[in-house]
Amino acid sequence: MSQANEAIKNLTAQWITALKAALNLDDNFYLVQSNVPLGLTSEGLWRTLDAVPSATKVFNPDGHNQFSAEYGSIINNLKPQVPSTFNQILGDKLSDWDMARPELVMKHDGDLLAAFMEWANINLDSSKTTQAQTALQQSMNGDVPTAFRLWFGAGGPSSTKAYTVTRDEVDQKRQSASGNQVMFTSQQESSDVEKIFVEADFGITYDVFSLSASGSYDKLTEQFTSAGVEVSAKFDHVLTLNPGPLAMESSDAGLSDQKPWYHGSALDLAFKNNNNDVWNNTAPTWEDKFGDGGSLRRATSGLVIVDGIEITITSSASFSESEHQEIEAQAETGYWPFFQASGMGGWSHDVSRSDSGSITVTSTNKAGNPAILGAIVLPIEKFLG
Repeated sequence: MSQANEAIKNLTAQWITALKAALNLDDNFYLVQSNVPLGLTSEGLWRTLDAVPSATKVFNPDGHNQFSAEYGSIINNLKPQVPSTFNQILGDKLSDWDMARPELVMKHDGDLLAAFMEWANINLDSSKTTQAQTALQQSMNGDVPTAFRLWFGAGGPSSTKAYTVTRDEVDQKRQSASGNQVMFTSQQESSDVEKIFVEADFGITYDVFSLSASGSYDKLTEQFTSAGVEVSAKFDHVLTLNPGPLAMESSDAGLSDQKPWYHGSALDLAFKNNNNDVWNNTAPTWEDKFGDGGSLRRATSGLVIVDGIEITITSSASFSESEHQEIEAQAETGYWPFFQASGMGGWSHDVSRSDSGSITVTSTNKAGNPAILGAIVLPIEKFLG
C-alpha cells in the first residue's frame, strides 16, 4: 500500500472515530466514503436500504447484493413446514412436488394451495388430492407459506421492494432534526485502523483529491497529510433513520400503494435451523447464506443523513504558491471525505494558503441537498432479533 493510501486509510479511520463520538454512534456505524446524495425518490432510498454491506466499515450501496434478493432466494428454498400427514399422503410423490413447487408458486403469485392443486390434479388421484389438500390447508398460516404469499404477491424478484419510510417523510424529519459539529486533529485523534477496517475489504485506493490514484495525487496527498491535518465539520441537520422491510399494509402516504413483501419469522426460521427439516437439500444452503463468507451475514438497519454541510480541512505542511494552485485545481474535482466536484449537487470548494504556506480547504453544501453520511449495519442475528 502506498504512503498516500495508508495516510488516507488512517485519516478515514480517525474520521469514523470522531463521527461516532460526536454523533453518538456505536460500532454498527459504517461510513459512506465519497458523496452519496439522498436522491429524489422513495425507490432510490429503498434501494440504498436494501444493500447488503460487506465486512468493511466503508459502505457502498451500489457495490453490494440486495437484501430482498437474498431473502427471496432463501424463502424459496425452505420447506413449507406442512404437517407430517401431508408428507405421508404424498409418499413417493413428495420429491416430485418439491421439485415442481417453486415454479408453480411463482406462477400463482405465492398461493401455495393453488400451486399444489394444479400439480395434484395432474399427478395424484382424486382421493389423495383431497386428503393432501386438507392437510396442506392446516398449515397455510405457517411462516413459510405466509412468506411465499407476500413475496410473490409483491412481484417476487422483479420489483423494487419497499421499506417503511418514504422520501417525503425523510424531508419532514430532516428539516426538524438538530445539527452537530465534528472536530479532530490527525496527530492527536487515536485510531485503531485494524479494528475499523478489514485489510482485504478496504478495496478502493483513495487520495485526498478525487477518487482515483495517480503519481501526482499520491505526491500531494503524502505532502498534505505529512505534518498533520485538522478537520472541522458542521452539519445543520443530522437524522438517523431506522426503517425496516415492508411487512404489512400501510395507510401512510407513499406506502399505501406498496405491497408488503417481508415476513421476518420465515427468515428467522431459516437462520435458526441449519438442517434439511427446514431447508431443501439443494442450493442455496444455510452455509451459502449465513456461514463464514455467506452472502447474508449482515443487513442495513438504518441510515445517517446529513444536510447543510461545511467541512474545513487544514494541512500544517508548507506549500509553495504553485503547489497551492495545483491543489486548488485538484480540489475542484472532489475532495476527501465527500469527493464531490464543485458545482455538483450544491457543492463548492475554496482553497486558501496562509503566509506560512499551510493550506485550508473549505467545502460547503447548503441545506436542501441531503447526503447519506453512513449506514447502521447489524449482524444478521441482531437484525432478526
